Amino acid sequence: MQARIAASVFALCQVAAGPLAAQQGAIRATSIEPLILFKDDRLASCGVRAVFGAPPASDVIDIVLRREDETAQWIVSIKGPGRTSNAERLVDLGVKTATHDTRASFSKPVAVSPDAFEVRGTLAGLDGSTFIQEIMVQGATIGIVDAKGAAQNFAFAGPLPQTVRVNYLMCAGDLFH
Repeated sequence: MQARIAASVFALCQVAAGPLAAQQGAIRATSIEPLILFKDDRLASCGVRAVFGAPPASDVIDIVLRREDETAQWIVSIKGPGRTSNAERLVDLGVKTATHDTRASFSKPVAVSPDAFEVRGTLAGLDGSTFIQEIMVQGATIGIVDAKGAAQNFAFAGPLPQTVRVNYLMCAGDLFH
């Protein structure tokens, strides 16, 4: 009986985490931290930074909500050594949560430095709130495809650490106050 209860609880935990957190073959983050950015001494962006792998060969992925005037824009970026060669040029970069896939609504990847790429997009209404909530609670998968067609997936396993969630929520509240 106890084995059946334990198996049911385990299955419930797997369902709650969603298929994204348990995706086979995805590279898992070695650290996740809140990201708070300022511009001209004013709060400009709130987000999450995840590091995948050990330096100096680590990839860093940022998911950031940036406010410019009265508009809010999501920016997803990846930076890492080795992303500078032609083989590593990204042709696709997207975030998939339980109900969102940014590949359909965000820009195509743009090189922002020799070793970094980003995509940008807006999510209207409550979509932005559910997007970050799903990342924080259920996790997400960030997928990239390079110019040669090689694909890689990076997993943000949910739930993210409490300190990350709390810092993001406090920052986002101040961002629009």
